[in-house]
Amino acid sequence: FLISQLENLQNQVVNQNEGITAWLAHKLKHSFGVSLEIMNILYGEKEICDSLTKDEKELVELSGILHDLGRFYQHKDGRHLSNSEFDHGEYAVKLLKDNPNFNNPIILFAIQEHNQIAIRYDNPYYKELSDHDKKVADITAKLLRDADKLENIKQFIYEGHPKLTYEITH
Repeated sequence: FLISQLENLQNQVVNQNEGITAWLAHKLKHSFGVSLEIMNILYGEKEICDSLTKDEKELVELSGILHDLGRFYQHKDGRHLSNSEFDHGEYAVKLLKDNPNFNNPIILFAIQEHNQIAIRYDNPYYKELSDHDKKVADITAKLLRDADKLENIKQFIYEGHPKLTYEITH
């Protein structure tokens, strides 16, 4: 079910962007790389890993796949909007909260916070969570933020970057 939903979401993005460019293909690869990096970190931290249920681990993994969804909409009138012009985390949350299959406050919180230097615990999605879910959301947001940075560094070092003006600290 999840794979078919992601394929449907990907097809919608491709159709709305009139074909996927090298940069968008890079972002798609990046998103799956972030998901893998999250799981590498998670399974390396036994205490944290053991504190999460199987479903919660899948939620953490899914946050990596979906975290840059807003990036696919960051092009306007043939140009790439800068991060100061377009908050891709906010836009991804806007898209996901309208989809009942992905409208999960833990995922929405993690995605909204993944590109922030400091996680904002006054976030409305975080505030609505139970104490247990706040712990899961905190773990998810921190894993997503850190895995995103690590994956950016790995791709930059090992593959070069398809667009030199791209902000690596997104």
